[in-house]
Amino acid sequence: MDFTNGWKVKWHSAGRGMTSVFEEIREQISARQAAERYGLEIDRYGKARCAFHSPDTHPSMSFKGNFFRCWSCDAQGDAVKLVTHLFSLKPIQAARRIDADFGLGLFDNQPVKPKTNKQAHEEQFRIEADRTLVNNWQNAERAIFIRLCNISIILNKIKRICGPVDPDTEIEPLFILAIRHLDGVEHCLEILIRSTESEKISNFWDILYFVARLEVSINENFSASGVAS
Repeated sequence: MDFTNGWKVKWHSAGRGMTSVFEEIREQISARQAAERYGLEIDRYGKARCAFHSPDTHPSMSFKGNFFRCWSCDAQGDAVKLVTHLFSLKPIQAARRIDADFGLGLFDNQPVKPKTNKQAHEEQFRIEADRTLVNNWQNAERAIFIRLCNISIILNKIKRICGPVDPDTEIEPLFILAIRHLDGVEHCLEILIRSTESEKISNFWDILYFVARLEVSINENFSASGVAS
């Protein structure tokens, strides 16, 4: 089976000639290694809850050789296929992520430069954050959805109450804040309501950053206006 989806990225290495990056990743990194690296919990029977369908109440994804297969939804493939779905990436993006996270050095002809302590720390933090997110996704999704709903209620109330009554009325900063960000809030809610689980996970950190910054802006504007939130 061809899990590269038509992507044929070439690289050169002495003694190997030209070969596919996807084949190299498949040979070096098993689907199980990728699953463990990115947060899927594998039980003592070598099975995990499937990342391709939800809910998977009983672990139905198994691993053999360098591949995985879900015996419930029949999703199957290699490490690239798994990471492609898990983080809503294109195959080439998934390959680059695996290459970087496992230090394979397949996307350049130079030896992999040793990471600085800061780079290593940031990489480990990102991996741990992704792992924690995948393992606690339902709680994280519920929490961010509630925060977005609360923000939507507040901004719509501001829009209704603080809107200018006539063309000569000075526009309040709170009203400008509401108008500027309501579309973004609705877009984030749309992602959480209608997107696939992997797409939600892929967008989670951007949504969280947006929500956190917007909450600070709302509180600052309320404080400046003397209105209690």
